[in-house]
Amino acid sequence: MKDSLVTLRALEPADADYLYKWENDPEIWTVSATLAPFSRHSLLEYIADSLTKDVFEMHQVRLVIVENISGSPVGVIDLYDVAVPDMRASVGISINDKTRRRNGLAASALRLLTEYAFDILGLHQLHARISTGNVASRQLFTKCGFTESGVLRQWHRIAGGWEDQVEMQLIDEK
Repeated sequence: MKDSLVTLRALEPADADYLYKWENDPEIWTVSATLAPFSRHSLLEYIADSLTKDVFEMHQVRLVIVENISGSPVGVIDLYDVAVPDMRASVGISINDKTRRRNGLAASALRLLTEYAFDILGLHQLHARISTGNVASRQLFTKCGFTESGVLRQWHRIAGGWEDQVEMQLIDEK
């Protein structure tokens, strides 16, 4: 999947070091469900599984966001908690290269993922839970057509307490 700014591609074994660095960044843990470090071995196993199993079997897919100009990976985007009976999935995205944020790369990646989810996978709905204080992510999802459908109070545990999260949804009305 590709547009003028980014390409979304499948994970490759060569991505293990990149994922190892990113998945073990405690700053990322604040917005994910990660509670313990990942080993290179477990990441290589995940990559191997992703190459042989489809999204419906794994209930998730992670794609690498590659900036077209540099050819370098700048982040990842995920569909996870893929629910087959209801044809919906959660979305997660991170531009891990902080110097490449706020350049339209995340919006391009999210639009491409949305097209893939609706047009190829046949999903009916995408949703994301975003901290109420994460204004940049809320703006990104809004820009890409998602709407805020509610607030989940004290939903996510953080250092020193709890934070509210906004539930954002995009429904394929076709």
